[in-house]
Amino acid sequence: MTTQEVKNIVEQELKAYEPVYSTLEDVPDWGKSTVQKLMNKGFLQGDGDGINIPESMLRVIVINDRAGVYGE
Repeated sequence: MTTQEVKNIVEQELKAYEPVYSTLEDVPDWGKSTVQKLMNKGFLQGDGDGINIPESMLRVIVINDRAGVYGE
C-alpha cells in the first residue's frame, strides 16, 4: 500500500467521524458569514484542494468571530 493510499484511507475515516467542509457552499448556514469574512480578509485561503475546515475548527472560528476577534 502506498503512502497516498494510506492517507486517503485515514482521511475517509476521519470524515466518517467529523464533517469537513471543502467549499463555502458546503459550510452550514451558521458558519458561512464567518468563513466568508475570513476568506475576504485573507485569513483563510485553503490548501489548494479547497478550504477543508473540520466542523470542530468551524465551531471555534465562529465563536471567535462572535466574540469580535476578527473585527468587522
